[in-house]
Amino acid sequence: MASRRSREQKLAILKDPHAGAFAAVFAGVYLLLCFGLYTELFSKTALYPVCVGFALSRSLALFSAATLPNARGSGMLAAFQDHLERRAALGTAAAFSLLCCAAMALLHPYAAIACILLCALWLFAYRRFVFRHFGGATGDTTGFFLQVAELFILAGAVLGAAVERMV
Repeated sequence: MASRRSREQKLAILKDPHAGAFAAVFAGVYLLLCFGLYTELFSKTALYPVCVGFALSRSLALFSAATLPNARGSGMLAAFQDHLERRAALGTAAAFSLLCCAAMALLHPYAAIACILLCALWLFAYRRFVFRHFGGATGDTTGFFLQVAELFILAGAVLGAAVERMV
């Protein structure tokens, strides 16, 4: 992402198994953000939607993998997409996402609203991002989607707990 290179060069960088300086910096920032958000969860009940959120992030990743074209045409995501029944995958992802959202709403309504809104915004932003930078998704970008979605779910739980304390 931060290389400011052409689409083909970015895809070549993704194939490289070595972690560069930007990857190390981003990983450190991600871990600090996670640590900070977990320490902000004052309400123990707001942590329950985070647990369900891990399942929600994976169902949203399935949705994006089933709807986005593969940027490379090869790799792990391509192997997954080759044998994917798209209609069944979309139906399963939608049903499971709705179940996760309902469970989150039952566990902590304020946190659920914030988590769901942040995840929906991230899903649309991710789609624009991968089209603009890579021309489609790869296995690496899908993993990136999962990590950021889980970070947004955690941020939504913190936000929901803060709103609950104010109300």
